[in-house]
Amino acid sequence: MVPDRKVKLAVAGNPEYLSTIWAGQGLMATVSGENMIRMFSIASDENYVLTLAEPAFGGRLIQDKINTIAYNQKSRTLCGGTKNGYIVMWKCKQMSSNSPDSSDGWEARPPQKC
Repeated sequence: MVPDRKVKLAVAGNPEYLSTIWAGQGLMATVSGENMIRMFSIASDENYVLTLAEPAFGGRLIQDKINTIAYNQKSRTLCGGTKNGYIVMWKCKQMSSNSPDSSDGWEARPPQKC
C-alpha cells in the first residue's frame, strides 16, 4: 500500500463529543460539541462548516450544540443531534454523485424536536 495523500485535520470543541463520519465520496463530517458541523473534502482539499445559524432553523438553535451526526447515503441527508434535543438535517442539493465543496451544496431542513 502506498499513501495517496496526507491530510491534517484540526477541530475545536469538546473532545467528549468528537465524532467523525464519511458524508459522501471523499467528504468527512466532524462534530465536537459546537454549533456547527465541520466538513472536510479530501479530494478538493477544501473545508467548510454547516451551522445552526441556518435560516431554516429560525434562529432558535444558534446557542445549541451538535453532539452527534449521521449520514444516509441513499437520501444524501446529513443529520445532527443537538444538546437540547433537536434533530437538524441538511439535504445534498447536487444531482451528481460528487460531494459538495461548499456549504452552498447543502439545503437545511426544518429542525425536529425529539
